Amino acid sequence: SSKMQWAQSVIDIPDLIERASAAISSLFEQKRIAFRLNIEDDLPKAIGDRDRLLQVLINLFSNALKFTEFGSVVCEAERTNGFVVIRVTDTGVGVPDDEKLNIFNKFKQINGVLTDKPKRTGLGLPICKHIVERHGGRIWVEDNPSGGSIFCFSLPIAGGAALPYHQHDLEE
Repeated sequence: SSKMQWAQSVIDIPDLIERASAAISSLFEQKRIAFRLNIEDDLPKAIGDRDRLLQVLINLFSNALKFTEFGSVVCEAERTNGFVVIRVTDTGVGVPDDEKLNIFNKFKQINGVLTDKPKRTGLGLPICKHIVERHGGRIWVEDNPSGGSIFCFSLPIAGGAALPYHQHDLEE
């Protein structure tokens, strides 16, 4: 909604990730899915709305858990080209190539994947996209070579001059 209130502050990314993981860790334990964090040392801070960014992380963690029956979920964070990039990697069912562009659209869910899962509104990833883009970042999905998906998003570094980039720029 355009009426959403935004509270900008300096964000400590490792603290934000720790809070999101604490909020959902019991669900990982119940499902017996390993959940690990791999956060770069001395990660720079970002500017943003802590609660909205927490919402993005919890949504990505929840989705990874929902679509992973065996294996693990790993959250990584690193500095790349003037941005902090956060990756949530799972060993779940993955996202079919023909769905990758659509999953960030409102009311869209992956066809055939939710057969035994509760139906949802299909708004989680579009809301995440809105929040991330409102912060000057990007969100995208990649294939996990080990099976599953890697959901990534970027946030500009606080006080830094983030350069415009494309996904392949982050892979350097």
